[in-house]
Amino acid sequence: SRSAQVALHQVKIGRSKLNNQDPINKKELQDKLCNYCNVPEDTEHYFLQCPRYEPQRRTMFLEIESTLNDKNLSRKILGKNLQFLSENKNLSKSTREQILRSIEIFLRETKRLV
Repeated sequence: SRSAQVALHQVKIGRSKLNNQDPINKKELQDKLCNYCNVPEDTEHYFLQCPRYEPQRRTMFLEIESTLNDKNLSRKILGKNLQFLSENKNLSKSTREQILRSIEIFLRETKRLV
């Protein structure tokens, strides 16, 4: 969806609704924390660490791993890090598009940014 694409772009450039993405440092430290975990809510925390989104994260990574397996690609290309957010030029355009769809589903299902 368009709203998920916009949200992902905002995450990439550091201007999303995540509490710790505050490009002009207007927020106080306590306002930058995750409402669930009370730690800074940055991109890494949202996509990889916050227990609140564990079910959606698990589904997202399973879908991405399935995409890689379908293309006979090693999971090592992905790694559970933020590399999947970037335009990994080692992957075909169709593979990147499938990964993007999995990320968009995560964004919609968590209802945090979309």
